[in-house]
Amino acid sequence: FDKNDVNIDAEVTFQKAFDAPKYETREYAITDDEPEEDNTYLSYNVVIGTSTDPVSYLALQILDYALIMAPGAPLKQALIDAGIGTDVYSVLETSVYQPVYSIITKNANESDRDRFVGVVEDTLSDIVKNGLSKRMVKAGINYYEFKYREADFGPYPKGLMYYLTMMDSWLYDENKPFIHVEAGETFEIIKKNSENGFFEKFIEDNIINNNHEPFIHKENPLSVCTAGDSFINQIKLLLLENSNLVFQFCSDKVTVQAGDVADRDVLRTFSLTSTSVCTVTESQFIHL
Repeated sequence: FDKNDVNIDAEVTFQKAFDAPKYETREYAITDDEPEEDNTYLSYNVVIGTSTDPVSYLALQILDYALIMAPGAPLKQALIDAGIGTDVYSVLETSVYQPVYSIITKNANESDRDRFVGVVEDTLSDIVKNGLSKRMVKAGINYYEFKYREADFGPYPKGLMYYLTMMDSWLYDENKPFIHVEAGETFEIIKKNSENGFFEKFIEDNIINNNHEPFIHKENPLSVCTAGDSFINQIKLLLLENSNLVFQFCSDKVTVQAGDVADRDVLRTFSLTSTSVCTVTESQFIHL
């Protein structure tokens, strides 16, 4: 730690878009009494812009509200009407350099994959052609502007949440620490442009015509092992009572998976930027 002539390249480089969308399959574990049918997750993921662009950063949050979060949101409703899975939700990760937006349906089947992608893209294309509901857009803008002006972060300290928001841009551009905590002007830009097809063009440019898309489905579930020793059982009880994460136990190893966490601030606080699954030993686990 006393050495000063060490040159560490810590720059987060920009990842270029794929030549074509990619399809990936991942496995996850289930209990012995769970069926494999109707137990697949389908995820439509797209990388959009950078977190140092304040307009894109905020517009994506408002668009997510209008497409998925709001009552009667068109994209969520289209997937439900198509009978693909039993629940539809979204995950928006804005703390990385290139934000990732995911549209996910659970309790689906592998055979639904192409239809799932088709419904998403057809619905978005229809929105681009015929327009996104002005009421939905206005509701999304009001929702996020109210949160921004009230700065009510519930049980989380205001200073901590401001810091985490600052880091969304500051990590990647040392000259832009305050662009997301001083967002009044950004809201005005979006409100003005929303009347002129801003969100329809945003969807067309950043989702429909964007090849930076990995389509992922989690299937072929594996049987989960039973925890054997008392240490693991004690940790299991503690974590299941106090955490939104999904933990699976087998012998002296623990599989940790980011679950369906609705509170995105918790995800960011613990730096869980994806729903990938990893396995650690008992000795490593107690230091997490």
